Amino acid sequence: MVEGLGLLLEMVLFLRERLAKRDTRDNLQAVQEAEARAKDLKEGNYWDEERLIEVIKKDEGYRSKAYKPDPTEKEFTIGYGFYGAKKNDITTREDADKKLASEVDKRIKTLEGLVPESKYYNKDLQDAMFSVHWRGDIAQSDNTRELIKKGHYNEAAVEFLRHEEYDNAAALGIPGIRPRMKRFSDELKRLHEIRGYVP
Repeated sequence: MVEGLGLLLEMVLFLRERLAKRDTRDNLQAVQEAEARAKDLKEGNYWDEERLIEVIKKDEGYRSKAYKPDPTEKEFTIGYGFYGAKKNDITTREDADKKLASEVDKRIKTLEGLVPESKYYNKDLQDAMFSVHWRGDIAQSDNTRELIKKGHYNEAAVEFLRHEEYDNAAALGIPGIRPRMKRFSDELKRLHEIRGYVP
């Protein structure tokens, strides 16, 4: 019974969020999305792995040759942002796709370990959170995680952007991380608007 009430609450919260965006989304579509999300949660389908794969492909891009997005990094990156490559490593798109599918599943588990309630979030927040988790930002953001666990979503949104790489992204040669980090911060603020402060 408690689980059912939790799912119903999540559906209502999700619906409120979608209706708040009614200037860009049709209300009927908002209701359908809320019902679909509630059904997913009821069936234990917390994450959409295929959707997350597409998020990472879009946010990371594909590189066949090892590179350093930030020249100060110790090791190289390859494929879809896979850190730990050696200088002359090469990968095919097919191999990178296989590794991506495998890694998404592993990183969902690590994200749930860091922020257990993340599996109940709406898809937009999950996408944004997973994207920054892929970079390692969730694991490295102890204060943000603590604020999220306390239900202080607005404070968490502000705290998350107090980040050296966010502030110095252009100088570090990684300007693409700013929109990703800002998207997660914005989604946390939206969650705050829906749920408010949760003591």
